[in-house]
Amino acid sequence: MNLTVYEPWINQFQGLTANANWRVAVGRPITYSACASTSCTNFEWSMPDNAPDGEDAWRSLSGGNARSGSDLLINYSSLHNDGELRTRNDWFGDVYGRVKVRFRSCDNMTYQFISDEFDSRSTRRAEVFFDPDVNVQGGVPSTANPPAWFIFWKDGNVVEDINICGYDHSRDYGAWNAIEGMRLGPLAPTWCGPTRSSTNFWQFPSVTVNHTSNGNHLDCVSAVIAHELHHRDIFNEWRSSGFGDEDEDGIPDLEEQAPGSMALGQINFGISETTITDSYNLSLIFDDNYLGYEDEEIRCRQLELIETELKQIFPELDWSADSQNPKW
Repeated sequence: MNLTVYEPWINQFQGLTANANWRVAVGRPITYSACASTSCTNFEWSMPDNAPDGEDAWRSLSGGNARSGSDLLINYSSLHNDGELRTRNDWFGDVYGRVKVRFRSCDNMTYQFISDEFDSRSTRRAEVFFDPDVNVQGGVPSTANPPAWFIFWKDGNVVEDINICGYDHSRDYGAWNAIEGMRLGPLAPTWCGPTRSSTNFWQFPSVTVNHTSNGNHLDCVSAVIAHELHHRDIFNEWRSSGFGDEDEDGIPDLEEQAPGSMALGQINFGISETTITDSYNLSLIFDDNYLGYEDEEIRCRQLELIETELKQIFPELDWSADSQNPKW
């Protein structure tokens, strides 16, 4: 018996490295397949959903001219107009996830199937993600053209206070200074760890503290922002206020010997020395990266482990095609 299926359903619409069907990412090949009669031809796959600017959100697709294949691509030109960003973080997910399949049947008639309008097993909308590690043109990130994770997480306020951050590709995780303010670097969404222990042997008995977040992805960004903004607060509260600071490491003498006794202080912080800038021998771990302000640095690293000091994250707003994102 020959069965002619003029109105198909979609078997697969899945991006490269996605963990489930109906998840795709801009710039990554999409594997697609429709169930239709072998006599059907001239297949055209598209994603016709109007964005606020009146055009299809994913207006530039290539490939998708067969019943099945892996050549369909949402091109990066969907994200911008001549380099100027047109896409918002809230465009991702299934907001503009309609999928349409057009084809010609053996009777030479043109039919179409729209994924969220057909009452069948395949009534779905695709969830669209972005590649976090390239810029919005699909190229190598730079300070002038930050990676997509920074662009869209900042636009969507996916991490608390990311809206006050700039981007500096020359930094590892991030930095703050009084001239340029808060900046994130390319390693901010990776992994902060491992958590370490360091000891102040100048005290008797010695004092050991844990420091450095073990978080990754959004948790790492949260820790980096909290860390760097504590440097800012120390500068504003203590370095600029003339408190006694014999070793000029950024922590006033009173606070070094009695953590928590001054504003910004935390009883969680370990005692440090008033005449030694590296009471906990951070230079043994990080060479001379923090020369002259090691005791300030270790406080900022201890802060990364104080849950109430970390920046709030909103994973429901994260549409990065990253292995650390459970939605992908």
